[in-house]
Amino acid sequence: MAAGVVTVAAGAAAQRVPATRPLGPVIATARDSFGRVGSVRELSDGRVIVDDPVDHRLLLLDSALSHAVVIADTTGSTSRAYGGGGFTSSPVLRAGGLIAYIGDTTLFVDHTAVALLVIDPAGTIARVMAPPRPQDIGFVAGSKTAFDGHGHLVYPGQPPARLAGPGIPVEPQDSAIRDSQAIVRATMSSTRLDTAAFTRNQRNPSAVWTTASDGTRAGIQVADPLLLFDDWAMTSDGSIAILRAQNYHIDWVTPDGRVTATPPIAHSWIRLSDSAKTAIVDSVQHVRDSVRLAGRSLAGLVTQLVAPSALPDYFPPTPAVGLLADGDNRLWIPQAWLPAGGGTTYDIVDRAGQLVDRVQIPGATNIVGFGHGVVYLASRVSTRSVLVRARVR
Repeated sequence: MAAGVVTVAAGAAAQRVPATRPLGPVIATARDSFGRVGSVRELSDGRVIVDDPVDHRLLLLDSALSHAVVIADTTGSTSRAYGGGGFTSSPVLRAGGLIAYIGDTTLFVDHTAVALLVIDPAGTIARVMAPPRPQDIGFVAGSKTAFDGHGHLVYPGQPPARLAGPGIPVEPQDSAIRDSQAIVRATMSSTRLDTAAFTRNQRNPSAVWTTASDGTRAGIQVADPLLLFDDWAMTSDGSIAILRAQNYHIDWVTPDGRVTATPPIAHSWIRLSDSAKTAIVDSVQHVRDSVRLAGRSLAGLVTQLVAPSALPDYFPPTPAVGLLADGDNRLWIPQAWLPAGGGTTYDIVDRAGQLVDRVQIPGATNIVGFGHGVVYLASRVSTRSVLVRARVR
C-alpha cells in the first residue's frame, strides 16, 4: 500500500478493502473509429448500439464489433435522420443518449424532435414516443436516466418546491433548494411525475455582495475544493442506488418505493499532508484563474478558496461523482484520490452494499457502457475514438 494510505474496515461485517487489480483482457475492438463514443447499449446476443454524437451517427455493431449497420445519420440514406443534437459538446449530458427499455428494445433521445425513438432489436426505429414532459428533454438525456422495468422512466429532475418524501409530486419550476437534487419517476403512460428520492450536496456559503458609491457591485465567495456530493445510478434490477457521500453508504429505492440502507462501505483513508493541502488549493486556484482569464466567470464575483489549513486531514472516501452501474447488478465507484499509475480505479459494490472488488482500467480510457461480465471502454487515437470490449475479470 502506498505511503499515506491507511486501509480500514467498516460496518458490522468488518469489510476488507481488496487489493487493486487490472481490468480483464480486451476481447474485441471495433473495426471502425468514431468521432466520439457517447454511450453504448449491449443487446442480449452481444450486438451493440453506439451513439456517436460528433459524427451524428447511431450504429448497430455485430457481436464481434466488426460490422456496423447505420440506424440513423445525417446522409439521408437512412429512414431516420440523427437527431441527437443539443448537447454534443458535453460528454456528461450526451453520455445518456441511449436508454435500455424492454428486453432488447432501446430508447434514443432525439433533441431535434423532442422525442424518444424506439429502436427494436433489429436496429430499426419502430416508433416514436413522447417524453414525460417536453421541457424535461435535457434532463432525460442525462447519463443517469434509466428505465426501471416497472413502467417508470427515472431521471434527475429540477429541485422541487420543498424537501418532501418519496411520492410527493414534483414542482420543477421552483429552484429554491440548491443543496439537493430530485430523482424523479415518470410513468410512461402518463405525464405525471413524482419524487423517488433526493441527493444531497454540500454547498459553499452564498457570496457576500457590496455596492460601491458609484453603483458597481462586487461579491466574494469562499469555496471549498473538497465539497461532498451524493451520486446515484440505477442497478440492473431496477433499484435506485444513492451513494451518500457524508458517511459513504448506499440508500436503495426499489421500483415499488421501498427504501433501505446498507452499512458504510469499507474504504482507504488517504492522509492529506500540509504540503498536499497547499498543492490542492494552488491547483484549483490555477484552474479558476484560467477560467476567469477566458472571460467565463460571473462579472463582479471573486471566488476565494479556503486556506489549506481548513481542509480535512484525510480525503473523503470518494469524490462521489461518476458512479456507474454495470450489467450484473453492481456499482462502480471511482476512487480518484488513490495513487494511480494508470487509469481510474473503481471500487465495485454489490447489491448488499459490500465492497467486493477493486479494479483499475487502462490509462487514457473511459467507461462508456457495460454488458454481462464485460465493460466497454473508449480511448482517443489522434482525433478519433476507439471502442473496445474487455472482460471485467
